[in-house]
Amino acid sequence: MELLSFVADTDTTLVRAAGKALPDFPYSALRAALRRRDVKVNGVRTSGDMPLKSGDRVEIYSSGTASSGKEQDPDKHGKASWTLVYEDAATVIIHKPAGVETERLVSALGFYAVHRLDRNTAGLLAAAKTLESKELLDRCFRERLVKKYYLAVLTAVPKPKSATITGYLVKNAEKARVKVYGEPVKDGKKIVTAYRVIQEFAKNAGEKQTNDAAAGACLVEIELLTGRTHQIRAHMAYIGCPVAGDGKYGRGDGKQQLVAYKIQFCLPEGHPLCYLNDLKLELPEAHGILNN
Repeated sequence: MELLSFVADTDTTLVRAAGKALPDFPYSALRAALRRRDVKVNGVRTSGDMPLKSGDRVEIYSSGTASSGKEQDPDKHGKASWTLVYEDAATVIIHKPAGVETERLVSALGFYAVHRLDRNTAGLLAAAKTLESKELLDRCFRERLVKKYYLAVLTAVPKPKSATITGYLVKNAEKARVKVYGEPVKDGKKIVTAYRVIQEFAKNAGEKQTNDAAAGACLVEIELLTGRTHQIRAHMAYIGCPVAGDGKYGRGDGKQQLVAYKIQFCLPEGHPLCYLNDLKLELPEAHGILNN
């Protein structure tokens, strides 16, 4: 094993200090070392991020496996580039880029997945840093104590322009796609999606309108009130308004115009993570992520 060490030069956290003092040391390697308890702060082993005081000495025993190519640091590859939005001792919020699998990214960073975004959906993704916080966050998402908002460009304007719609989603694992029905069906899971049109774009000549959608395109805000596989994409396609660029449920080149731009925690008072309620977790650059 290789020993890496440094002394914190300011009051900070272990993760931030390591990133500053050891810029060439992969973040995934640090997480792997923490899981193995191969990190010491002032001679005491630790298995997670923690506050540091100026002058604290950190020692990291690195096995070198994280940078061997089997678990490469996503920071080092443009396609898997990600951004840290928020971090504390229990929770981390990252900005996942399109084209990256949720599970692969979260695992490579040494975190625990508590919800997921589709591979080609960019945006905010919450993860747990410890097994204890994973259990808490899993329950929060399962009990709908976390609101998830998306921005999307649709290829038609839904009618009405603001609504909460219900459907029943059947998953076909073999074809890696789902189908939405308007009434309960066998194996159908109930889905609820809320949307509102924010901006309409110019209509193209020759476009036709239907009972559920008008010609043209629009930018919408969508709130997931349930969280099923491909829910937004399939539900919007069902009402005649596919997400732009979605080649699976509409027509496009795969550069789907969908981004998870806001997460809002609504935890009851006294909950161990209720401090997350006060955070403004929103991507200010979300409009820029969508290709107009």
